[in-house]
Amino acid sequence: MDTACIKQQLQGLSPGGNWQVAAVEDGPDGSGTEITLQNGNVRAKLSVEEGNSGLGSYFSDGHARYFFRKEEQPKNDEGLHTVVTLIAEKASVCYSIGTSQPAGDAPGIVDFYLPLALLAAFLLASLPPVVKYRFSLRGRLLLKKSAINFAVLCCGIVLAFGFAEMLVRISQINPMPGDRLAAENGRYHMIPSGDGELQVPPDYYTVEQVDGESFWNPAPEYRAQFGRRGYPPQMEEDSDLRLLAVGDSILFGSGVSEKDTFLRRAEELFRTSHPEIKADFINLSQPGWNFAQYKIALERTIRDIKPRMVLVAFWSGDIKNVVVQNGFATPANTIVSKGSLLSPRIPLRMSEQRLLAANSRFFALLFSVMAENDTLPQRLSDEKKLHSDFDEMLKTIRTAGAEAVFLLLPRLDVSFEQQEKSNEREIYRLITRWADTEAGVHILDPLEHLKGHDPAMLRRDYCHYNETGHELMAHYLAGELEKMLVQEK
Repeated sequence: MDTACIKQQLQGLSPGGNWQVAAVEDGPDGSGTEITLQNGNVRAKLSVEEGNSGLGSYFSDGHARYFFRKEEQPKNDEGLHTVVTLIAEKASVCYSIGTSQPAGDAPGIVDFYLPLALLAAFLLASLPPVVKYRFSLRGRLLLKKSAINFAVLCCGIVLAFGFAEMLVRISQINPMPGDRLAAENGRYHMIPSGDGELQVPPDYYTVEQVDGESFWNPAPEYRAQFGRRGYPPQMEEDSDLRLLAVGDSILFGSGVSEKDTFLRRAEELFRTSHPEIKADFINLSQPGWNFAQYKIALERTIRDIKPRMVLVAFWSGDIKNVVVQNGFATPANTIVSKGSLLSPRIPLRMSEQRLLAANSRFFALLFSVMAENDTLPQRLSDEKKLHSDFDEMLKTIRTAGAEAVFLLLPRLDVSFEQQEKSNEREIYRLITRWADTEAGVHILDPLEHLKGHDPAMLRRDYCHYNETGHELMAHYLAGELEKMLVQEK
């Protein structure tokens, strides 16, 4: 890794926030680079490793991974992620490996896309008269007809963009994905950002780095409002049967009260059926968590809880690596900029992305969709990595003497009948196949139980249940857990 090159590229970097680059030097072991960031009197060291982009990281761009070591982890700050992504954009030219198009050398509008578009439009405008008259027109007449067609075509393109912009503004589609995390009266909400809407206080999240992975939860002063869910886990001391459930916002119950979540309702149903058993279903979940956070949470808590069974509430979105920035749980390698999601992976300079997104709702929406669908890394997206994390989690559960249960959660924006053979469920088929080869591992798939129900009547959005959906899931879960926890006993 060329530390001198990175240092030169970062000279005069002005990210526009409170964080600044204070120093760039070789890593302590002689490999990699360490970048010292400063925000007033607060300092944090950003470690950079060329390659290894598939490992846990705060940010990864295909060239290298950027992460904060545990002892150097900074307090969550909304400008931090923007600074790191700008550093990665500038430093990308210094690496010997990576993508064919470095992020720092992305083509621009004026020097690439506009000339290319004009050339393509002129060739397209010239094609009709050439084909119609079969090259019989003289040069000046051909040029005149082509120019008229070219002008009409350009006006049509401008009108098309204007019409698209008008439609986006009239429809009030929010460019940001629906992953805004906000809290009110003990409920998490996934809402778009905007004037007058719920906002997360700057100190709401406690974010730390654990072995290169982000791990977050509400600061202590905000935890009480959510009842017995979240991190750290809350359990009843006199229980004689404990089930520890770990998951993301679906298990947490974003948008509903704790008493209405399917895990709490399943606990009530189980206690009603078996009053002789002091059952305690512990909800260890947090919006935005994925496999990386599940492992950290289990490793920290399972020995003290001593559960009989661990329930991993898993859905296909958990394979993405996410970070919390500006109150959003967003995919890694993206930047939240004035309500739009941007990415160095989009083949356009970051400064021009910001300019277009700030002045056009259409481009803000377009960039957000592109950043959401084409962002690195898709953590666990390859089978080998997913299997490795599955085995690590299973080892942690078995070491504690517990049984493992994987609850496969379906999407709620497609009929349950259509999902059965969809490609998106391939990840569920992988997990099921691995579980079949392991003793003491159970798979719960509620898809069959949900068939015949309209997903629109069960959802708040594409993956989060409303109260009706939670109640339906609670009855399924209580029945299945009764078979495992009582009949096997």
